[in-house]
Amino acid sequence: LPLGCTATPHFMVLPRYSWAMESIRKETEVTSSSTATTIDTLRTLFVWDFDWTIVNCNSDEYIPAQFLNEDVVDAGFRALLSSDKDWHACVEAMIGRAADETGAKRKDFLDAARKMPYLQNVRRVLDDI
Repeated sequence: LPLGCTATPHFMVLPRYSWAMESIRKETEVTSSSTATTIDTLRTLFVWDFDWTIVNCNSDEYIPAQFLNEDVVDAGFRALLSSDKDWHACVEAMIGRAADETGAKRKDFLDAARKMPYLQNVRRVLDDI
């Protein structure tokens, strides 16, 4: 975990954003036909990690694997990580490699993302929100 972060499984709160996890109280003025009333409205911010929480996969590896062999993707990530690149640079490089080697375009990557296996119960909750 990054220094100063707290986590529970599949959930991380960065200290500088911890304010966002608190419920925010806002006074809202509601006007009825003849009177004005002030109501306290409670708002809640929901925060989820994406991989293994909303989708049942590692999206960073899933997308390039839709265009390249999984062994090629695994070996590619290992090689990139051993060269001291950060994770985001590795993902960008693997997506670029998939595009270069297969001719995949932006639309193809978006279509692959749409096919990721969502966790159905989470998907239903998100649809309800």
